[in-house]
Amino acid sequence: MSIRFTILASGSTGNSTVVEHGGVRVLLDAGLSAKKLEELLGARGVSPGELHCILVTHEHSDHVRGLGAMARKFNLPVYANMNTWNALDRTVGDLPDDLRVAFRTGDRLSFGELEVESFPISHDAAEPVAYNFMANGVKLSIATDIGYMSPVVKEKTRDADVLVLESNHDVEMLRVGRYPWNVKRRILSDVGH
Repeated sequence: MSIRFTILASGSTGNSTVVEHGGVRVLLDAGLSAKKLEELLGARGVSPGELHCILVTHEHSDHVRGLGAMARKFNLPVYANMNTWNALDRTVGDLPDDLRVAFRTGDRLSFGELEVESFPISHDAAEPVAYNFMANGVKLSIATDIGYMSPVVKEKTRDADVLVLESNHDVEMLRVGRYPWNVKRRILSDVGH
């Protein structure tokens, strides 16, 4: 049995992906309303009650909009590094302590036969991460909102069987677009998109 994944949404309006292996289903980010996430999961034959946990890449709203509601409604543990938790506390609402799981970037987590490894990326967030999902010799790497392909990202994704990278802008369109220069500079920087 191999790793399967389904991208529910990607982009500035919301990000969320389901990764599954061996009966374990993990929600990577919850950047849409809980209602919309339930709808998208249902359309793909996944009941939110079948989810094992939620992994968080970083605290921006397009990655965590439905996080608190999903965790509370379906009693889902939420995994994030401590700096992300500190940045999230204002936005996710009240979560019971048993649903808050902190890990260090670089730690490996095990969910049944599914191994998950976080690694640092460049983005303008508290401590943004990407994830490798590994099982039965197969590796899926998912990196969103990366400012650039750092040596760490290249190393951590080098041997991936499947690599999912999210890119949010075209350099030339951004340069001639209507955004103010300070926004353009941020997006084009090493911690941009």
